[in-house]
Amino acid sequence: MKKRLLSLICSLALALAILPSAAFAGSLGERSENPADAPIWDGSAASSFAGGSGAANDPYLISNGAELAYFAHIVNDAVFNTEGLYFALTADIYLNDISNVSSWSENNAPANVWTPIGYNTYEIVDDFNIRVRDENAFKGHFDGRNHTVHGVYVKTLRNNDGFAPYQEGSGLFGSSHYSSFLDLRLANSFIFSETSSVGGIVGWHYRGGLSMGVGYAVKGCLVEESVRVIGYQNVAGIVGFANCSHAPITECVNRGAILGNNGIGGIAGGAPQRTSDKLVIRSCMNEGSVTAEVNFSGDAYSAGGIVGWITGDIEQCANYGTISSKRVAGGIVGDTDEACFVTDCYNAGTVTAEYEAGGIVALVLPANTITRCYNAGTVVAPDSAGALIGAAYDPNSLTVNNCYYLNTSCPQADSVCGALLTAAQLQNQSSYVGFDFNSIWTMDGDEGYPYAELQSIPQFDTAPVIHGDLDGNGSVTIADAVLALRCAIGLLSPTPEQIAAGDTDGDGSISIAEAVLILRAAMGL
Repeated sequence: MKKRLLSLICSLALALAILPSAAFAGSLGERSENPADAPIWDGSAASSFAGGSGAANDPYLISNGAELAYFAHIVNDAVFNTEGLYFALTADIYLNDISNVSSWSENNAPANVWTPIGYNTYEIVDDFNIRVRDENAFKGHFDGRNHTVHGVYVKTLRNNDGFAPYQEGSGLFGSSHYSSFLDLRLANSFIFSETSSVGGIVGWHYRGGLSMGVGYAVKGCLVEESVRVIGYQNVAGIVGFANCSHAPITECVNRGAILGNNGIGGIAGGAPQRTSDKLVIRSCMNEGSVTAEVNFSGDAYSAGGIVGWITGDIEQCANYGTISSKRVAGGIVGDTDEACFVTDCYNAGTVTAEYEAGGIVALVLPANTITRCYNAGTVVAPDSAGALIGAAYDPNSLTVNNCYYLNTSCPQADSVCGALLTAAQLQNQSSYVGFDFNSIWTMDGDEGYPYAELQSIPQFDTAPVIHGDLDGNGSVTIADAVLALRCAIGLLSPTPEQIAAGDTDGDGSISIAEAVLILRAAMGL
């Protein structure tokens, strides 16, 4: 081992002698997020991408706001078909000065108003039907590479027909068909729409991931607490209208504040699918507030920590946020359709509603199955409040297996299902009968949370990355350079955090040249 380490250091020293310092124009050792110095988009569009050919191993690269605007132009004006093409961010992007983001509203806009990427158009079929056309929807694969887009401001108003002019779907992306999103983050943003299908990442997502063959519709995306998303119907932090079967929404976290009338959720707003071809939401978490109240015309209805309403399945998801509704609110789901499965989920947030409120599901249709779930959050509603389920249309068709709730969680007796446990019992692994503590659950999670947690939910580190600091100790040393070289020559598979710290040119990998640059920084050259 010592000989190999010595050989690596000698290789770095040789490269150090022959590689010019001008090979890297950035600043190793500096934090990646510095809003005071970050370049802010001037509202213009570039004439090309930063590089790439659109292939899976050579995606089109986007490094700044102008290139992101060029990408939006490509999609919205149908310059070329994005189906089957790959796109990737190489840096954090600031679309506005975010110093006063908390004051943004529908009546107070920053300098740059963002036009969502992709939209739907409508063709009138007859007096009773319309057809959604997708010529202007995004159809490719977008990899955020764990970079963050800051300063998104969207304002979409209804026209006289009740549809937004030129588009349905609001968010960073408006509409996407057969596409997929990976490792994309959103922060310091305000998204407002008087229409339906509003999401922080994407507003309207149809059959996600199907044409790309990646196995997911949305994966590894994060919406930060500095984001507010407001819409009429099907509103969420990640995907507003999640009509994306065949591939799951997985490993996503919402921390933003979500507000709307109906179908309001932390991860997805509305998720309609046929029972034979259902969406799965898996390994996701909500930590933000989710509120269904009357903001526009129409009644308020469903809100859920993970999804407002769904014809689909939810697996290994958790809610810590405050969920409230003028009608129905659930810690995980507001309203389910028939034959839905909720498995290995828990709620630790406060849930309130004026009609039905449930710690896991507020309103359950027939033939639902709820398995290995528990509620530790407070549930309050005047009439139908349940520590696990608020109300069921047909309790006899409801299947509940190994579900529990904290004895102080619901002031009203839970007449539908579940077994009561004390706080001391919930802190004891043996109380969770049937739970898999080898691969799904753990009692060794967050030190500030005493009950069972899920192993698969991502723990996003939102601390600014220090360029070159691969071992995460807060400084750039020779040890970091050795780590980088081991990654570059294939002796070590880098973690996403190591790639973020060591990938100085934004190509998604760590090269020998980058290892040398890290060594230069460590030696003060």
